[in-house]
Amino acid sequence: MKKDSIAVIGAGKWGGQALHFAFNQKQKCLITSRTKKDIVNFVDLDTAMACEYLVIAIPAQQIRAWLKENFVFKGQKNSCGFKRY
Repeated sequence: MKKDSIAVIGAGKWGGQALHFAFNQKQKCLITSRTKKDIVNFVDLDTAMACEYLVIAIPAQQIRAWLKENFVFKGQKNSCGFKRY
């Protein structure tokens, strides 16, 4: 795992690609999705999963199934995007 490396999982135009573009302004950011896309720094899922930080940008309805099928904890950092009231 490369320190301070970021990968965006999901390459939708308004989610994953927008986040990937924003992160790439300050440092190299990788991106992946289930289908190959012609995007700068597009990598396979295994390469993306080796990053220190993972940003999951897939539809909420699919997150649980995707995590069960693909996620292996390798010490990655995570952040939750909701606020408790």
